[in-house]
Order: sequence, then structure tokens, then C-alpha cells
Amino acid sequence: MLTTDDIVPYCGVVLARSARPGGLILIVQRLKKRISQAFNAQWTAHDQDSAHGGRYITCFFSYQRPPHWAPKSAVLETTHAYFSVGMANGYFIFHCSDNDVKDEILDLLDSDNFDASKITRDVLNYAFIEGSTVKTLWLHGIHNRTAVKADSKAITGSNLELALDPSGDQSYSYNSLRGNVELLRTERTFGVNLTESYLWLYRMNTWSEFLAACDALTEILRKAKGRVSSKPLEIVSHPISDTTEMKGLFDFNIVDGENPSGIALGTGRSSLLSKLRQEYDFEPMHQITQDNIVRLKVHHRDNGLRSYLGEVHAEPTLNAGKLGFNTTKVGVQPRQTGKLQEFARIFSHPPLLQAWYDSGHSITGGACYEISYKNAPFNGMYWADFSNFDLTKEKPTTPAVGAFLSNIGTPGEDSLFSWVYLAISKGSKAKRLSHIRMSTSNDWLLCDDGSGEISDFLHATTIDNHHHLTLIHVKAAHSDQPTRLISVSAHDVVINQAIKNINYLNKANLLTALGSRIGTTNIKPTWTFTNGVTTRANALDFVDAVSKWSAARINVHVVIVQPHTLRTAFRNRVNTKPHYQLCTLLNSAAHQVAGLGGTLTVIGART
Repeated sequence: MLTTDDIVPYCGVVLARSARPGGLILIVQRLKKRISQAFNAQWTAHDQDSAHGGRYITCFFSYQRPPHWAPKSAVLETTHAYFSVGMANGYFIFHCSDNDVKDEILDLLDSDNFDASKITRDVLNYAFIEGSTVKTLWLHGIHNRTAVKADSKAITGSNLELALDPSGDQSYSYNSLRGNVELLRTERTFGVNLTESYLWLYRMNTWSEFLAACDALTEILRKAKGRVSSKPLEIVSHPISDTTEMKGLFDFNIVDGENPSGIALGTGRSSLLSKLRQEYDFEPMHQITQDNIVRLKVHHRDNGLRSYLGEVHAEPTLNAGKLGFNTTKVGVQPRQTGKLQEFARIFSHPPLLQAWYDSGHSITGGACYEISYKNAPFNGMYWADFSNFDLTKEKPTTPAVGAFLSNIGTPGEDSLFSWVYLAISKGSKAKRLSHIRMSTSNDWLLCDDGSGEISDFLHATTIDNHHHLTLIHVKAAHSDQPTRLISVSAHDVVINQAIKNINYLNKANLLTALGSRIGTTNIKPTWTFTNGVTTRANALDFVDAVSKWSAARINVHVVIVQPHTLRTAFRNRVNTKPHYQLCTLLNSAAHQVAGLGGTLTVIGART
């Protein structure tokens, strides 16, 4: 008959705590019942141990299941397994032979009517991570998923607290790590999964060695006396468990249906996003008394008419880590209840919305986080005059055909595309933008707007035998009101687009892609400088001109035109979380452009 003396255990344990003392036998009985139901288990043996003041009950069983490689077959494999539940230093210890059993233990600990619960993340942080030398981190991103930034990554090093990148890693959080801990008078490497309250060490030689390790682990918890640490690694971000910490909504957005940042969109979600973007306008309401509620004023657009619907107020809630919203409608206009309700459906799909708070919290990807933003100023801003242009109008359009690029720069056309054309035609006196002009026969401008674009505009010039290639990305402002505040979401999509395409700063990549996009139609709007004036040109001539450049003498640039950012709002809110968030986003993009030897300039509105 099997006993614990037969076990050579790998030390991996789930730690738990109960508000009620004792109860070891009851816990074992509950777990046996669950195992019996889940596996149709045949119980083969039981054993009990006492060591270091702790008590342990171990149950051996077997079960039959089809092999993993033939899950629907009649062939059955017999698996022999065990679990052990202990009580030491006031803590429960769950240990088992395989992950299938571990999953049942975790499900039971997550249930509402079980007498024990897992140790919370902040308690484990204090007991095992504070003061530990972290050597391995499994990071997951809380930023919007994008092709230019990893969704998740594992990093190793001798001391990762020092090795983390303050700019690049602050939009990641961790759930598991490896570090060092003093255990049984020896420095040991341990691992911890904070969500599962699971700690692992190494394979033990004997069961008695395992019991000694369990006593030592729970003794560390006992000495911690329930003290907590929410941020043992300051650089990375941390999830929150209480949404009341979120204060002062300053920006809100719904994800772009054409660029949903990696979110899987079914037909229903795609249709909802498309309808909301095409027919609804919304803007956050800024409250004197700050709380966590998302308050939006909502308008509906129909055949050129814009009608006010009322307000939607949405309070974020967390239930067992799951994000939801309690919504109410305020000031609903007559006969507009249905339309306002249609807009409010977005709050039934948390992954489809984004929100940013003055308190430094964000809602993204269907979860709530506190991001460790660093106060690092972005020095690449340039303030331009957008007088007589519609800041909310990105490109020339006509009711019949939509985008009508032939109208770029024509008299009275007030889109941002026309602003770019006219600004480049005049040239800039700013030193950092002095290469963008149309004043010599070496100057070219091409509009590549459209699906799969390289950038909205490409500019090429030669100055003193040095070539300059600039990718210009344009995004309409969310608002043209003079009281508008800093908006991170106004920059988010255009920044992602710009960084996704920075590989086109390479001459060979650019010429290959541009030649393919121009194709035989050759209809992309292109201009050059001829006989003292800017004139229309052939797009293939742009490609031919750049192809003759020496790659070693090409200076590369990325310019983003986003007039939502006002100079006064940017400068007056320099010590606020919105400013930190925007600067973090822009500095991260500038760092990636600089990695290819380029510069990033963001053009905002002077007034």
C-alpha cells in the first residue's frame, strides 16, 4: 500500500488561509468529494504525517481517462495520483501530483462556499518579493495590442529590478516570477504565481524534506503578519482590486474597428463598433468632484444633422477580478431613449472601450490597471497655426465618393491634408522641421492615403548633398473646442500606425512597398518643385528620385500631425497624470524611431 515514504515530490504548493481555525479534516473531505466527481476516482490509500508542528493528510487515488492524443477513443489510461493537505503556522498547504488535480484545488479555493481562500497578491508580494533578487519575470502587456510591442515576454537576469526599462516596460505587469529566498538556512531559488497563490522550489529527495520546506514557506508568511505590498517592482504596472481608487476620468475612447489592437471581433462586435463610430459622437464630462464614473455626453448623427441624446453614466465594478459597468442614463431627450440605449451597449463589452484617469489608472483590454508613469518630458513637440482649417476633418471628402484627394490644397479646402500640403509648400522656419519644404527641384511630396498605407504623406528632399526622407501621419482632432484637454487616445492609433510602418524608413523596404502600391495605375497625388512653383508630378518619378539616393546619406524622420493637443493644455498640465501618460506614449515612440536613426516630431495646435 502506498505511503508518503514512497513519494519523491516536486515542491509545488498552493497556499491558503481560513478565517476559522482548524478544519483540516473538513477541507480534505470537501476536496475528496470534488476529486471523486471530477475524475470518478478510485481511492487506494491514505496517510497522515506530523512534522515541525504541522499536520498533513495525503490521499492516493487512481482514475481512467482516454489518452490526450485520442480524447474520444474507447482506450483508457490509468493514472495514479495523490493530493496532500496540510496545516502549518496557521496556513493551509495544498500539494498534488499533477496539474489536472491542481486545477480542481484552485477551482475549489475560488468558490464562494469554501472554508479556505488563496493568499492575496499583495500579501505574497510583501512576504516573498519585497527584498528578493528577481531573476525571471513573465510579463504581460496592459497596453493595447499592437504589432510593434510584444503582448507578453519572459526576461531573465541577475537583478531584474535594475534591468527593467523605465519607459518600455511600464506598460507591462507580471503574474509570475522567480527570485531568491532564504529557506532552511540556505539561499534558494523560488517561483511564485501570484494569481494561483502557488509557490514552487525544486524536486525534493524525501517526503520529510518536503514537509520541512512547507514549514519554512509558511513560516515566512507567518512572520510577514499579513503585511502587504502592492508595488514591489516600481517600474511595471499593477492591477487594482478596488475601482474606487480610480479618480477623475479625463479621456474615453472605443477601439478602432479597423485597428482593434488585437481584439478578436466577431460580426456582432464589428457591427456595433462600426455603427457607433459612424452615427454617434461622445465626449467625457469633467467633474469638479472626482470619482471613478465614466460620464459621457452623447450625440447622434443622421443625414448631416446632429442631435443631442443625453448622458450615459457608467460605474466600473470588479467582481472576482472581472470588469463590469453599472450604467444609468441621465437627461434623456424626448424620443431618444432607444438611440441612447444603443450607444450604452458598448459598456456590455469592456474589451471594446478605453478610459484614462487623472489618478494614473486606465481601463484597457477589459481590466483595470494603475500604470507607473514616469515624469519624463517629451521634447519633440512643435506648435503650428491651424487657423481656417477644420481640426476634426482629416482629408477632403465629397458626399458621393468620400475621400477626394484631388482637392488637396485647392482654395477653400479646409482639411488637415490640405494644411500639410500648404505648410510644406511654404516651408517651416522651425529648425527641427526645416527639411520639410517645397522650394527646390529636389523636393517631392506624395500622398499615400488608403488601406495599407505607408503614411499619409511621404516627403523627400536633398539639402547640401544630404537626403531627407519623412513619413507624415495625420489624424483629426477629437474636438476643436478651445477648452479641450490633453487626450491620450487622440494620439494612440496614429502613434501605433507610425511605429508599425517605421521599417519603411529603410530605402529598400520603402521602394519595394511603394512601387507595389503605385502599381500600373500611377494615380497617387504627387507634387514636385518646378520653375519656382509646386506642381503636380508622376508618382513613379518620386520613386525614381529616391532610388538614386545613396542609402548612407539618408536622414530619416517621422512627423505626426495631431492638432487635438493645445500648447496651453500641454504646458499648463505638465505635472498631471494625463501629461505623464501622453509623454510616455510619445517618448516610447521616439525611442523606437531613434533606434533606426530617425527623429520624431509631433505637431500640435498653437491656439
